[in-house]
Order: sequence, then structure tokens, then C-alpha cells
Amino acid sequence: MPLEKLRDIPRVKLCNAASPLEEQHNLARLSGAKTFLMKRDDTNCFATGGNKARHMEYYLGDAMKKGADAFIMLGGRIPNLSRVAAAACAKYGIACHIVLEEEKHGLCCEPRELREILASNMLNAYVHTHLPFENNEEAIQTLQALADTLVADGRTPYILQNESDRLPIAAFGYIHAAQEIVAQLDELDQEADVIFCAAGSGNTVAGLLYGLRSHDCDIPVVGVSVGFNSAPFIQQQVSKKLEQIALLLDEENPVADDDILITDDYSDQHTVTSDTDPEHPANLSAKHEGLVIDPFFNAKSICAAFDYAKKRPNSEVLLINTGNSVPYYVKTKIPTKYPMLVYG
Repeated sequence: MPLEKLRDIPRVKLCNAASPLEEQHNLARLSGAKTFLMKRDDTNCFATGGNKARHMEYYLGDAMKKGADAFIMLGGRIPNLSRVAAAACAKYGIACHIVLEEEKHGLCCEPRELREILASNMLNAYVHTHLPFENNEEAIQTLQALADTLVADGRTPYILQNESDRLPIAAFGYIHAAQEIVAQLDELDQEADVIFCAAGSGNTVAGLLYGLRSHDCDIPVVGVSVGFNSAPFIQQQVSKKLEQIALLLDEENPVADDDILITDDYSDQHTVTSDTDPEHPANLSAKHEGLVIDPFFNAKSICAAFDYAKKRPNSEVLLINTGNSVPYYVKTKIPTKYPMLVYG
């Protein structure tokens, strides 16, 4: 079983115990489902990180195994991983360096409010801004140049590579989540016809599929594209990650190609705001269950889950709530501890 081999892979502790699997009775009633289950990874509350906390346990574990005392990464279009990386590095005493573009809509733009939080006394991250990157290669060269500078200062940096170049160690956290789901369904005496989750890089989908199939669980997993990439591209990425996971764990890939289900039917939906349709499933979740669904990622996956239930009355639906909702409501201006360093 993969979890036995995962014990040998470096990992730091960030998440709570197994996140709960809960029945949402009002969402079931409103969607027409027999049961509407939600895996509450939003309760992985380390830096409000949700699924990124599971990912960072392995990224930082790999960095520490390699003796790193500095962690370098590009910021992303959505700030979740940057925030969790900064918080995790603060917890384990590692300097965190995050490279962001000055351009508002570039490769790795971040909200100005997040830059201030990252660089403040709250998280102690070093934020380096760069003129707009021409391409990914230039961004990677910038990370390497920063690493070279740190090496010259006697530091041991670890670069978190561009998503397409990373080994899929982040997916290991969702192999754990899959085992949790199998055990929790058994404990609750519940079944699921399908599992929905938001899909950006594909790490979460890959880990879930690998973990479920390794436990002889054949529940379909549908990744709902959040709009960064097309469904065919995410499908290719998940397939690649699954092969890499099998190689890293030295075992056969248990997932068939036709098991990889990705939809981009919901990817063009805008971020949910207070004036969005009150019947939007994300708003219904808040209004009838008291659950705040993040307005970008899970607002799309919950739509897919609702549509599935409405088309298949009395179905048994499971949604992975990957969390990451709080930062969208952070608007406070915070004085920075470190100056913004401009490259390029």
C-alpha cells in the first residue's frame, strides 16, 4: 500500500488530524441528492491553507531533507500557496523568498494586500518584485539568480520549481486524504457515486485517484477546472503526475487513463461576490449550512456537484472542500518589515 512507502518520504507536520467528512443535509435537499457529503479540508486551518497545507508538508519536508535554510518560489495568480509557504517556513525557521511580478496580470501576480501580509511581521517573508516576465524560462532564471545570490551569502536555498517542472510530491498529501475518505465512508456507513474537486495544477486529483485506486476504491473523481488550464491539458498533467508518483513509490500505477475525468464546463464562471445570484450553490452553502465556500475554486466545483445531483436525483455526491476562502476578504493595510526588492 502506498501509505507504507510514504512513511519514508520527508514530511513536516502542518495539518490537523484527518479532516472531517460531513453530511450536508440542506445541500442534499436543495440539490436533490440522496446524500451530499463534504470533505472539510477547509478545516486544515494552518495559515487558512486548505489543500495547500497538505501540499506544503511535502514541499518543505523535501527542502529540509536537502539541508535548505532558504525557500524560494514564484508567487501564483491566487495567493494560497505563497501564504502557506511563508507560514510554514516561519514555523520551521527557514527564510522564505517569494518572487512576484510588478505587472497586475502577469505570470505570478499577487494582490497588493497579500504582498504586505507576506512581508510584514506576521510572516517574515522576503518579497522580491520583478518587471513583467516574458516567459516561464525568464521566471526560472530569476529564481536561479536569487538562489545564486543566497549561495554567495553562505545560504543553502531550495527552489520550488515551476509547476510543470516539479515532481508531484504535493500529491502525496491527497493519497493520505483518499485513505481518510475510504475509512470515513466505512465509519459513516455511506457510499458515494462520485467525488468532485477543484482542479488547477492537478496535484489534488492525482493524489486522490492514486490513493483511492490503491485501496481498491473505484469511486469516480471529477476534477473541475478552475480556468487556469484547459481540461485536456489538466488531464495530461494528471496522467504525467500519476506515472511519476508510481515511479517515486516504486510500484505500478493503479489508475487507468479513462479514470482521469476533468471538466472545464464551469471554468468561465467569475468569482462569487455578494451580488452573485443568491441561488448560486456557494451562496446556498453559506445561507443554509453556514459554510463559506471559497469564491473562486470551490465555487466552481460545488456548481458541478449540484448539477450532477439535479440531473441524477437521489445520487450520493461527495465534494472536496479544498478551503482557501479567507484571503479573499483580507483588505487590511499592514506596514511591511522588509523593503520590496526590485529585480530586472
